[in-house]
Amino acid sequence: MSDDINVIEIQPKKKRASSKKVVPSPAPEPKKPKGKPKGTTKTGGRQKGTPNKRTFDARKMAEEMGVDPLEILLKVAGNKWRDLGYDKCFITKVNMGVEYEESVITMDNRINAAKEAAKYVYPQLKALELTGKDGANLFAQRLKMAQERVAESLVGSAVVEEVDEEFDPTSLGDGPQPGEDD
Repeated sequence: MSDDINVIEIQPKKKRASSKKVVPSPAPEPKKPKGKPKGTTKTGGRQKGTPNKRTFDARKMAEEMGVDPLEILLKVAGNKWRDLGYDKCFITKVNMGVEYEESVITMDNRINAAKEAAKYVYPQLKALELTGKDGANLFAQRLKMAQERVAESLVGSAVVEEVDEEFDPTSLGDGPQPGEDD
């Protein structure tokens, strides 16, 4: 055997100089608020009060048929069965071989029709919160007014102390009572 060993020397590849230049990225732009600024008027779109397609089609169909849904609801609520096209007030029905008469317009139908018709006849009321002047407690303001009236009526008969501007009804407690000595 011979001692001939071939040694191959592997040299690492040289890095080429990059042709790309490193540029710092610009700072991100601040986000713009979505929508319109508060206080601006609405522009574009459907005008207020204009019916949508579904409402428009329903009204058109009712008009073509000569039907007024509110009128029908009011007739049902008022038990006006003749005006709705019925010949008599009761219908004869048979259940398990037994005949019985049932009202053409049941009380439940009349009540439900009245509820639905009321939505079109009367406005829906919103809940109200009672407050005094500038949103202050109404009770405290009324109590102060009553105190002032009493004070005015007593001006000639007794010495009256001035009423506190900021009266707190919870401050009434176990303090000294009028006429008591300290």
